[in-house]
Amino acid sequence: MLHFRAQVNADKQALTLQIQDLEHRRPTAARTLRLDRLRHQVAALDCDIHALPDDVLRHIFEIASEHGKCIKSSILVSHVCQRWRSVALATANIWSYIRLKLPFRRRGRGPAENFVEIVRRTANASVDLAVRVEYFRLGSMAQSVDILRKYLPSEEEYRMVTRDGKYAFYRLDFIPTSLATRLRSLTLLYYSSISSDRYRFKYLLDMLQRSPGIEKLDVHIDSYCDADTVGERVIDLPRLHELRLVCTSVNDSISSDMLCRTLLRCIEAPLLTLILGGGALRLSDSDWVRGLSFVGSLLNLKLRCSDTTELPTILRILLQLPRLERITLKEWFWVAVPASSLPSSPSYTTNLKKIKLDCVGTGSTRVLMEFLERHGLPRRPSDRKLHFTLHLWQWYTQLPWLPLDVQSSEEWLWLQQNVQTFVYEGLDHEHW
Repeated sequence: MLHFRAQVNADKQALTLQIQDLEHRRPTAARTLRLDRLRHQVAALDCDIHALPDDVLRHIFEIASEHGKCIKSSILVSHVCQRWRSVALATANIWSYIRLKLPFRRRGRGPAENFVEIVRRTANASVDLAVRVEYFRLGSMAQSVDILRKYLPSEEEYRMVTRDGKYAFYRLDFIPTSLATRLRSLTLLYYSSISSDRYRFKYLLDMLQRSPGIEKLDVHIDSYCDADTVGERVIDLPRLHELRLVCTSVNDSISSDMLCRTLLRCIEAPLLTLILGGGALRLSDSDWVRGLSFVGSLLNLKLRCSDTTELPTILRILLQLPRLERITLKEWFWVAVPASSLPSSPSYTTNLKKIKLDCVGTGSTRVLMEFLERHGLPRRPSDRKLHFTLHLWQWYTQLPWLPLDVQSSEEWLWLQQNVQTFVYEGLDHEHW
């Protein structure tokens, strides 16, 4: 701090000497303008904000930008004064969350130059990249990608690959290796109806191959991808801890299910959180869990049930995930108690501490609790209730939280008497 104050005083003294020199010279329009600027700089150095050293300013900028998530704040502080701009441009973390929307809505090279400039400001810092592909015409997308390829540095020569007479826009090769190796998280949102390129699933794996340091992956897939194009590839992602797959197509659930299973088998990672949203997985069986590299590390699982989901399927999934602590099951009302016997395993001891459901169910919730108790879920000695948290979020918008027929049901009464902690939540706005 003392060193910084000494530097400020030295800057003021240097500016004062320049002012005195100009005051002794013959006045001209240019010298008068220069003199006003120097006096303004001296006055700015007397502001309280200039009593802060660069490292403190840098920390304030990081907090204001939410460590890069709010890039508007980063741009704002870089346009306040010359000193703030120099500090902001030298703080790579406040530029580290990059969003790219394709195709560019504005014509010309402006959007591409902005993207390239933000990438340059990240220096060697880790980057969170979100690419959103919206509805487009082939010509506009081709022009946008070509502009990006001209401005971004690349270690390889780009080639516009065509198949079936249409551009392959999902190659993601406009992201240079120098950026891919620094990716901390990658979000790919495909909201396009174009079905021109069946190889986009392979391109995704190519991108992941170039990003070994990625920690979080969020992909919106659709049934137009072809899982047969990837073969038996395995991508090693030693830092990946969260994976989110969402299906954007509702017309072909079978193809989406196959894509999801294929991608899960391709990833070698110590995954902690797995989120399968939309119709990414049909949950008609538990075979997709077998052989996954992260069954021994997974702690948090979010699934969407369907009309083909049965309670034994959910239980078999739990039997294969011994370290699982939290599970979220959406559209739980589809799952009914079957007449047949339920699966069991003497070697399985549950580690579950919390279950989140969007409804109580039709007897299935109680059966699930009893299954967990048989496999090690303890009861508290004081009140003999299961040491467990049941989180319920409802689509009902009026109080009370539960309709009368559910409140009076035997299952609901049993849950109140046997579960230690209930968490209630109203209308759910979470989209996954």
